[in-house]
Amino acid sequence: MTTEEIKALQRELGVTPDGVIGPQTRAAAEAKINEQAELFGEDTSVFAGTDLADVVNTTGLVTGVTTNLSETVDTSITSDDETLTAAEQETSNAQLELLNLQRKTNNLIDEFIRQSSDFGRYTPPSVDEQFDEADQEYTPTSRDLKSLYPWLTDTLITILIDGEGGYVETGKIDIALANMRASEDYKKTFPGIAREDGTLRMTESEYYETQDVMKDTLRTYNLNPEVFAEDISQAIAGDVSAKEFAQRLEFGYSQIVNNIPAVKEVYFREYGLDLSDEALFGMFVSPNVAESVLQNQILVSSIIAEAEAAGASLTKQGALAFAQAGVSQERAREIYGQVAQLEPGLSGMTTTAIARGIAGLDTDALAQIRNLQARRASVSSAELGAATTQAGEVVGLTEA
Repeated sequence: MTTEEIKALQRELGVTPDGVIGPQTRAAAEAKINEQAELFGEDTSVFAGTDLADVVNTTGLVTGVTTNLSETVDTSITSDDETLTAAEQETSNAQLELLNLQRKTNNLIDEFIRQSSDFGRYTPPSVDEQFDEADQEYTPTSRDLKSLYPWLTDTLITILIDGEGGYVETGKIDIALANMRASEDYKKTFPGIAREDGTLRMTESEYYETQDVMKDTLRTYNLNPEVFAEDISQAIAGDVSAKEFAQRLEFGYSQIVNNIPAVKEVYFREYGLDLSDEALFGMFVSPNVAESVLQNQILVSSIIAEAEAAGASLTKQGALAFAQAGVSQERAREIYGQVAQLEPGLSGMTTTAIARGIAGLDTDALAQIRNLQARRASVSSAELGAATTQAGEVVGLTEA
């Protein structure tokens, strides 16, 4: 190797580029070989014959070949402790003087470059400094992982970092990801994404995209996609693409829409259910929805939601009583709207009793509501006047 080649290699290794191979350069070269071998899973023997291996195999102080014009002088010097061997002592004094002169010249050039540079000269860290940096342990934060993997939930982030087989335990992000994807929380977050052998049908971002497209398709038929969450997961698990999902809905709708009047009649006659077109189509799309409709589950949930929206609480059994009495979601909204208006003046009555009275499900409650209203109107009429009809009945209470 020439002096310049040695210097170039030394710069790459991060040691002082003096053109002389010594203990520091050999250590850096050996570290580089080990680092590359570990990175690519190779044996260090594959580096035999390379410049790095040649450097490692030297002993003592070794300088390179210096070329001056057309004359090449072999200036290789080997020593054990900076003392020339017998063979090297035979080198002519002229060659040694030429070597020393070349070395001084190179040092002067390097110093000139360092001093004249506007931005200074970058000095790579020493081998020891590189080792210190490599040995520093780093554990990614939740924010780091959220940036790298935006599809992660907080629970999955915790598993990825601190869970069994996580990053803290293994120090390997690929192993930590594999263990996280094998967890039950991952399966709950991405139902249907994994095959039986554990391989993924798609990436997590593709999973979300597929879900969104399927949900948008359901919305075009006025169907609430949240009701069909399980059906979407089952479709993904069955390797049904978003395009195929849309085609199935389109075909089903074209078939069911032509028979809606007849089907409606059957459900009304057999089950007493006056179903909307959307409900009928939803039952075609999902067996789960069909069962829910037949059991009044969807309507019961809707009535409970209307009660909660008005600030009232309602049990499932109470909502079922409304549904069985033929109270629709829209009517439930009206009832609980009236409850919110009347309740402040009906002390002693619960919201459920008021709602049942307004809905006509409890005649005693309805009578009590009218009684309390009449008393209140009688007391306040002398002071503020009450809004009454010509027959003297209190305005504001409507019945189904």
